[in-house]
Amino acid sequence: MRHAALILSVQRYLDAIETADLTKPSGLEAKTARLHVRQQVLDLNHVKEQLEKQPDAQLLLTDPDSVR
Repeated sequence: MRHAALILSVQRYLDAIETADLTKPSGLEAKTARLHVRQQVLDLNHVKEQLEKQPDAQLLLTDPDSVR
């Protein structure tokens, strides 16, 4: 009897995990995408600030020694 109860308990647990995986909230994907875009905007704003500080409006993103 105890063995059968354990088997049923494990099966319910596995079913709950499978249901949770299948019903992943779509809002989470949208939020993740927005966070990714927000991070890209912050990165680009940082590059823009660096570019504005340059007298010739050029920004070297590679090693300066590798250009020569």
